[in-house]
Formats: sequence, C-alpha cells, structure tokens
Amino acid sequence: MTSAKSNLPVRGADRPIVAIVSKSMAHYRVPFYSLLEQQLARFGIALRLYYTIPSDNDYAAAAASTLDWATQVRIRSLRVPGGTLLWQPILRQVMTSQLVIVEQASKLALNYLLIAAQGLGGPRVAYWGHGRNFQAERGDRWVEWTKAKLSTHVHWWFAYNAVSARTVAQLGFPESKITVVNNSVDTKAMRTAAEALSQECLSKAATELSVGGNNICIYSGRMYEEKRIAFLLEAATSIRERIPDFELIIVGTGPDAPLVTQAAAQHRWIHYAGARYGSEALPLFGLSKLILMPGAVGLVLLDSFAYQVPLITTKNALHGPELDYLVDGVNGCIVESGGSPGEFARKVVYLLTHSESLERLRAGCEASAQLYSIEEMAARFASGVTAALHAGRGS
Repeated sequence: MTSAKSNLPVRGADRPIVAIVSKSMAHYRVPFYSLLEQQLARFGIALRLYYTIPSDNDYAAAAASTLDWATQVRIRSLRVPGGTLLWQPILRQVMTSQLVIVEQASKLALNYLLIAAQGLGGPRVAYWGHGRNFQAERGDRWVEWTKAKLSTHVHWWFAYNAVSARTVAQLGFPESKITVVNNSVDTKAMRTAAEALSQECLSKAATELSVGGNNICIYSGRMYEEKRIAFLLEAATSIRERIPDFELIIVGTGPDAPLVTQAAAQHRWIHYAGARYGSEALPLFGLSKLILMPGAVGLVLLDSFAYQVPLITTKNALHGPELDYLVDGVNGCIVESGGSPGEFARKVVYLLTHSESLERLRAGCEASAQLYSIEEMAARFASGVTAALHAGRGS
C-alpha cells in the first residue's frame, strides 16, 4: 500500500480537491465517507461527495443527512438508441477537482464525458468497483464489453478487494495503479451494538415474530433469482425434518419475496420479517446461530463477522468479490455441491448439532471482523487517493 505524502499537487487552490460520485447512496456507506473525509483532510485534501438517495430508502436518506458537507443530486434518465443512460448533472462542479472517483458503470453518461475530458487535460478519473459483473448471467454482453473497455482508460482504480484487483489487472490495467480497499462496513460499531444487546431486546424480538426454537437461523438480503430463495426454502424443510425445533427468520425484500410469504403462511417455523436495517435487524441476528445464504453472497458476510453468526453458502453461486473474505471451515462454510439443497441442509444440521464446530466458526468470525473494517478501508482508500494525485498522467 502506497504511503501518504505531503507535497500533493495543487492546481489553483489551497489544497487538492477530490470528488466522489455515488450513483446510489447506501446507509452502510455513510460512516465510511465520514471517516474518509476526516483522513483526507489530515493530508490536506478536500473531499467532495455527490450522491443520490434511492427513492424508496428512507433509512439511507436519514443516514446521509448527517453528511452536511456532501451534496445530494438527482439522477435523470436519458433515452438513447439501444437503451437508457443515467445523467448526473454535476459536470461543471466536478471539473474543478484534481481527481474524480466514479462507479464502474457503463450506464453512467457522466463517466464517458469525464474520461474524454481527462484526455484533454481535465480532471483525472478513477474507477471504484468490482472489476466486472460477478453475476455474469445477469449482465448484457455489450454492457460488460463497454465496461471493460472504459476500465482501462481511467487514471486509477479502487478495487473492492484482491479478487477485484486481479480482475482489473486481467483487463490490462497496470497493477501499480490499483488500490485494494477491502470493501467493508462499520464492523466495529456493529460489534459494539451486538455486545450491548440485552436479553430483554432479544425476548421482545422473539415474541414479535413468534420465534421459540433453540436452533434459529437467518437469511438477510435482497430476494431475486441469484439469491436462490427456492433452494433455501427446500433446504430449510429438510433441516426441519431432522431438527424439530429449527426455525428460519427471513429478512429482506425483492422480486422473490412472494415465495417467502407463501412459505411463511404454510409453515409456522418460517418467519418473514420484511426489510430491516441496522438496529432493527440486530436482534434477529442475535437470536440466530447461522446465516443461511445458498445464493449470491456480498456484504452480508461482514454482518456475519461483526455479529459472530457464521454464514453458510454454496460454491457455485454467483457471488460478489466479498466471498474472498470467507475461509471455508474457519469463519464460515462453503458447501461444495452447490446444486443440492440436501447437501446444504446436511451441513447446517451438522453445525447445529456439533457446538464445538459452531464455536470454532464463531471465533473465526470474530477474528475476521478485526481484519475487515471501515477504519482499514478508509486508510487504504486515502492512501490510494494520495498515490493517484502523485502519479503522472499516463505513468
């Protein structure tokens, strides 16, 4: 990781300006942005953040309201031949920056203009992202081809983790200009909240959902095809046949939510809690022994670490790069036979009936929570910003 330097380039300003453009603000990003702004200020760098709040996410809006130094913008849709582009009307504002960090996305019209302006002496452009769409079956070939081409024309890369960095390097981008940020959430605050969770709070949550078993597991996340909700429900039925007091809490929303509501109506041991975030979801993790995620796994893995609730998934799902954080048998489990709900169920039954194995995984989660934190992520990101500002164009 490149160390920070003090002799940063200044272009007609008291200190360098770095802009981050966030297409869709998530509530878990807010603490990271706050910490990054503070760290860059210590290096004499001004951070400007431009973000958009999803129209249906009041929780993210409330969290973002604490960023009084950031600017909320509204995204507009532009009809173009072959589809739709998204337009963030902040080109004039970001042109005063020395570095503009944008999401790696081919549908963002601003990205094309910024990369073109970079070639004419405008602000240097950095990408922040996965490197590719890890749920490839959902991606359009033309979209992915365009994304790959643009990815090699930026000045710097902020890769989610080592997997993303290797993906970017394979596109032909120089490894010396890739910063691995180890994408994370505020695991420290989450762990503190979990340790303060009272028995009264747990009992209240259990009563609310009518949960009463000793072997409770949880699913948390969006519900769509790649999450394998039907697989989860089939595996859960098999687990229940072997462990009579097994119960499943399901948190989230999405296109496949009707599968869950139907299953919950048929089985009293399946409890659908709807969408919950932060402190609302915490007691449900506190009641649970395992997180069951047979489909695509992303940042929920960090919830697993912070709350010390081991996550079980399958090998062949279309995972995000965060799966690289999971070490099978150490801080979670990956079932090799990804196409078999029965095999998945057998692994869950084994862990629920072998407390020593479950405790080893919990200890691994606790250790991993120390490795992946927003403090470490912000430090890596800030170091990458200073390196990107120092690096000459085309170097």
